[in-house]
Amino acid sequence: MRKLSVLLVVMFASIAMANGQQWGIGGRLTNGAQVVGQYVYAGDNYLEARLGVGWNSRFGAELSLLHYWNVKNWDWTPGNWFLDIGAGANTIISKNHMFLGAQVSGKFGYTFEDFPLSLSADFSPAIGPNIGLRGAESTFRTEGLFYNFGISCVYRF
Repeated sequence: MRKLSVLLVVMFASIAMANGQQWGIGGRLTNGAQVVGQYVYAGDNYLEARLGVGWNSRFGAELSLLHYWNVKNWDWTPGNWFLDIGAGANTIISKNHMFLGAQVSGKFGYTFEDFPLSLSADFSPAIGPNIGLRGAESTFRTEGLFYNFGISCVYRF
């Protein structure tokens, strides 16, 4: 089983590199810490997955899946300044609640000219139902609308 898993990972990585697709991996600090994975599939448009832990009002595991569209690139300095807009889904699972919601994002950042590293700041609010588990009360969550700012560092290969 272990050999099969390694073989599948190597096979998919080889196919992705042969097709010239860009992948990225990094981290994001927000009201928690997240691992970020990116897949650029068409021009400057990309998919982003975030997996991490949050420590806002409830400690829990968080997963976000977003599609980003590149809105604008600037060449003010060596390197590339960019503005991206995204939309997707967000879920948080804590001890007594499960949040499922829609998420939007605006990202402003910089990609170095001689090194494939991107630094960015984003605002990614989410809204949706907060489902009570184990007898907890269910609510409609809007608290993420005002504090979900983050900074990211992603290496593209």
